[in-house]
Formats: sequence, C-alpha cells, structure tokens
Amino acid sequence: MKERHIKRLACVLVVCCLAACSGKPALESQAVINLNNNLAQLQQWKLKGKIAFISPSQRKSAYMNWQQNNRSMQFDLSSVLGINVASLSFDGQLAILQADGKTYRDPSPSALIYQTTGWQVPLEQLSTWVKGAASPGGRLNNKLTANDSYTTVVMAQNTQQITRYENGLIKQIKPVCANEGSEKSRCDQWTIDYTSYANVTINNIQYQLPTQINMYNSGNQATIKMRISEWSQ
Repeated sequence: MKERHIKRLACVLVVCCLAACSGKPALESQAVINLNNNLAQLQQWKLKGKIAFISPSQRKSAYMNWQQNNRSMQFDLSSVLGINVASLSFDGQLAILQADGKTYRDPSPSALIYQTTGWQVPLEQLSTWVKGAASPGGRLNNKLTANDSYTTVVMAQNTQQITRYENGLIKQIKPVCANEGSEKSRCDQWTIDYTSYANVTINNIQYQLPTQINMYNSGNQATIKMRISEWSQ
C-alpha cells in the first residue's frame, strides 16, 4: 500500500512538472500579446529625430518631424540649418508632397517620395514598424529556442521571423523569402533591427518605444537609419 502511494505521488509530481514546463511558453506568449495590444492602441503620436538613406548611388540624411493620426500623417524633412527640404501630408487616400517650390500628388506616400527624391522609404509599413510593432494582418505562430524567443508572422506573400529581447520587445524583424539562399533569389523585403528603446508616456499611458532603428533591404541594397530623439502626443 505504501509503495502504491509513493508511485501515485511520483505521478502527480511528474504531471505538475509537465504543466509548469508547458506553461512557460504560454506566459511568454501572453507578455507578447500584452505588448502588441499596448502598441495597437497608440494611433496618435509625434516624433522628432534624424533619418539617413544610404544606397549604392546616394547617401543623404535629414532631420524629421513626423505626426501620425490613425492613417493620416504629416512627415517633414529639414536640413541641418533648419531649412525645410520636403513636406508630405497624407489623409489616408491622397498624399501631397511639397518640395523645391513644387507640389506633387499620389495615392501612395512611398511612391510619391520615390518619384521626387529617389528614396525608397516604405512609409505605410514604417508607421507601424517605427513603434516597434510587426506588420499587421499575419497569423502568429509562437516558437521558443533555448536562448531566445521569437514569433513567426505568416503573411500573404512572405514570412517574417521576429526575434525578441527577454522583456518581449522586438529585437529584429527578418523576412524569410521563397528560394532564400539560391543564387537567383531576390528578397525585396526589409530586415529591421531595433537597437534601443525608451520609456515614453503619451496621453497618460506608458509605452516602450524605439529610439534607434536600422533597416536593410538586400534586394536593392538600401539602408535606412533612424535616430528618434523625442516621442510625444
């Protein structure tokens, strides 16, 4: 009887251990869900900083002032002397850019910037990435490794592997493209590295938002570097 009792106790302990081990990923996943929900409610914000665009054919930098209100945005670039270089506004349907005394219009802010400056800046996606959030619309598959945790976002046309810091903040968003590694493969997606964050209070809510972001596109060998000095409402 005593031996049977010991065996039962051992079985209970094993079950408890298994439950504890299986519970760890759930807790980590919940932390990531909380972070995503926190950033999802941040739809109105302003930032100031510096942006640099580097490609095989050009290297330019400017100071930026960016104001976002849901889908609408105001994006201004200025020189070191404070002279306005370009001013772009977008109401969610039409983008208007003013530069060199001329006015340009296009439904896509990214296309408009490329047409007028040659900068390939994915502004529509960047309005999400700049907050330290992944592109929306994907199906999330949580995976864990021995040293780190990451989330794989399965998009309509490509897969993104998301590596996180221990506190759940995104460290890197890396595209996983079809035929990756082959000589003929071309991945026209951005790898985004977040190297620093800061605690920011906007509208009485505390967020952890990026202050330094580096982006690289292996398809066109373009690099975008952003240093954010101020977040506000």
